[in-house]
Amino acid sequence: MIITDARKKSCFSDDNLIPLINVVFLMLIFFMVAGHIEKKDAVKIRVPNSVSEMQQAEGVTVLLTAYGEVYVDGEALGEEQMLQALRRELQQSENPQDLKLLLRVSHQLPVSQLQEFLKLIKKSGFLKVSLITQHKPA
Repeated sequence: MIITDARKKSCFSDDNLIPLINVVFLMLIFFMVAGHIEKKDAVKIRVPNSVSEMQQAEGVTVLLTAYGEVYVDGEALGEEQMLQALRRELQQSENPQDLKLLLRVSHQLPVSQLQEFLKLIKKSGFLKVSLITQHKPA
């Protein structure tokens, strides 16, 4: 009888929970890391539609809302601050001529305001500007 009681105790001991706890912590760490893969915008906007597909590009992201608010890499800035931040990015870049500016613009922004904003970007010295759109097949 003593032998069977010892076997029952070993089957139900807390030592069997350790592998389960390890698996749960590994899954927790995995989902914490995997949850931050996609970079989110500072504010949610809907970009204009396009029939062409855009290739993935890396660079400085500038977001322009319908109300004229400007965000550079997720940080809200005024016009002068934006120009300074963009010039700083160009200076810190190894190859400034290849650095791209990715422009996310609200679909509600008038074209005249977009043209004025593009003139500001030109003053900063960026040579390559890509307008980010949402792909809609024709």
